[in-house]
Amino acid sequence: MMKKILSAIVLVFVISQGAFAQGTYDPHHTMLALNMAIVSVNRILTTQDRIVLEWEYENIINRLAIGNIESDSELKELYDELLGFINGKRLRNEDMRRLKDSYKRREQEAYYRSMSKGFENLKAQEENPSRKTLWGWIGNLFVSGVSSVGTGYYDYQASKEQIHREISEGSWQLKKEELEACNRLQTTLLNSSWSLLSKYHLPNDYRLTQENVKEFLSVMEETEPSKRLGRLKFIERKFKVYPPYWFFRAKSAMEAGNESECRKSFMKFNEVWRPVLNYDPYKLEAAKYEIRDLAKKGVPSGENAERIRELIEVVRDYATPSDWGSNLFAGIVYFALGDVEEAITCVEYGNVNSGRETEISRVILAQMKRGKIDVASLPEELRGLFEKQETSQTREASSHQTPSIMGIQADSDFYARADLRILRRKKIGITVLSLNNAYWAGVMTALEEVLTAAGAEVTIVACKGSSAEQISQIENFIAAGCDLIMVHPSDANAVEDICAEARNFGIKVMCWDDPMTNTDANWILNNTNLGIAIGELAGDFISKHYSTSKKAEVTVIGYPQTKILLERENGIKIGLKNKADGKYEIVATQAAIEANLAQNAMETILQAHPDCRVVTGIGAGAMIGADEALKRYTGGNIPSDMGVFTADVTKWQLGQLADPAYPAKGIIGFEGSDEDTGKACAAMFALILEEKLKTQNVFRGLTPITTSNVYRIMQGMK
Repeated sequence: MMKKILSAIVLVFVISQGAFAQGTYDPHHTMLALNMAIVSVNRILTTQDRIVLEWEYENIINRLAIGNIESDSELKELYDELLGFINGKRLRNEDMRRLKDSYKRREQEAYYRSMSKGFENLKAQEENPSRKTLWGWIGNLFVSGVSSVGTGYYDYQASKEQIHREISEGSWQLKKEELEACNRLQTTLLNSSWSLLSKYHLPNDYRLTQENVKEFLSVMEETEPSKRLGRLKFIERKFKVYPPYWFFRAKSAMEAGNESECRKSFMKFNEVWRPVLNYDPYKLEAAKYEIRDLAKKGVPSGENAERIRELIEVVRDYATPSDWGSNLFAGIVYFALGDVEEAITCVEYGNVNSGRETEISRVILAQMKRGKIDVASLPEELRGLFEKQETSQTREASSHQTPSIMGIQADSDFYARADLRILRRKKIGITVLSLNNAYWAGVMTALEEVLTAAGAEVTIVACKGSSAEQISQIENFIAAGCDLIMVHPSDANAVEDICAEARNFGIKVMCWDDPMTNTDANWILNNTNLGIAIGELAGDFISKHYSTSKKAEVTVIGYPQTKILLERENGIKIGLKNKADGKYEIVATQAAIEANLAQNAMETILQAHPDCRVVTGIGAGAMIGADEALKRYTGGNIPSDMGVFTADVTKWQLGQLADPAYPAKGIIGFEGSDEDTGKACAAMFALILEEKLKTQNVFRGLTPITTSNVYRIMQGMK
């Protein structure tokens, strides 16, 4: 496919050669295309982020309006090489789907907040908001800067940690070898710049350099709008013919409340802008901002109304068909202009019928068809749609606090009450998150041995992180007539209904790790407390070897895709602060549940942070992988101030803990060895089947493991 694209580009460049022979060609087209390539390459190199690469491809590189640019061989070869570099390095289809879903959800939430804020602003200005205030509402509606995907690079920068968690672990990171070709592009960029500046007799300051772009990207990371605006003004002379510079200067001025500077910057943007992209995200957003500015002046008429009609056509021309936010914006503006038919077309056929966005669009479309957009009622109509999302966000934000759950604390006497003879001839189905994880592999092996010895028929499967797969596995257990099903859920909420169905068939259900509703018993940990114990174990180590003047560089390896593991990760951070506040800095947070992924992640982290010597993690994979990476890094000569601390107990972990060639220093375990945990879990099954439990929730204990007790624990490992 990429070869076809390259061939097409070459063909169009050839066809367009001489297209400007009959008129005078504006060389600014060429320089803008060149500068956009320079910025794209430098963004990719600076961030080393596959999502940024995807953004540059989708919004700049793949949108070049070749017919509007002279067929310079230097530029053609540059873009050929750039496309060749990108080939094979884009996000996988599943990760791209998750990324688009994430952007859609965030844009929906931004629209809802903006609509509510727009109405509140109107109420502050007028006592009785009504249809006549629709233009005033549009003027206030987009103050918050609801952006199309086009300017999403900087929106992504602000929320990238959360977005990284929503795609496959580590898949966003470009590898060192993948970036080598990008580095070579710098030479091509330099050669192309010299040739094109000479050909068109343009001054050298029309060309952006690597240093210029580095400074620009640094400025755009400034979170305070007025400071960002001041820094942008300072670097103006280097970017005076680069339209995106003026766009972001205008946006910064708007955020800083400087309307005059905002208006001037947009005027300058339009002055230096050239149509070098088929779908131009900056031109699109600039048109929206100008419409908003005119709308704030009241119901438009005469020249203002005509200008808005021109601008809404710009929005339609430069938005991609899939840009549902721009479709909705255009529809609202058309409706305000009195063009109801065109308004309905944008919203109904652009969004609703195509399935691009239905929730907000259906509400506004229904009002359009009734002949009136009721500004006052929209926030309330949409509230129910977003209450669930807001509740979910609130729950996630406070997930470091495990809610108070009633239950009983298990100990050796508790498990001794079980009679394993009840397990004879019982059919038991077990579904867990992963069997590639060392902890689960060892514990499930031990559990299977205990159950088989007791005469039970047991089936153990892994859902590999897929809730859909786990639901299917539970359905199979129901069809097989299991007496008991144990689930270690990928998503507890997702399996509640199927677990309820199992219980309706008389099947006992136990959940491992989550306080579910539709179970007979939950065998759980206070995951926040577990994380705190890991963090405090590491914190004691940090306090011994580091100080406020010599801070430890710390990596946290988590797995936020699963709620309980996110609780554990947040607990680690609390524990670190409890014991070593001011003596450490978390330099990296990475998602990885399996050892090979944790090792890859740690090796990448060490490239960026070679002095990182303390690693904390949520499980066995984090310790095993980080240990291997650090052992390679140090050649097995582990310094005394290097340590790895995690949960779970595996034979591999214990071996590393006992071996001074590895940096493992401490584990927070549960019942003890694999055999100890297997026997305790089998006892839980027996207690459930005998209906001896008086409470649904049973809390497991915590056992710190260090070099002082590691050999005793190793004797019971699989």
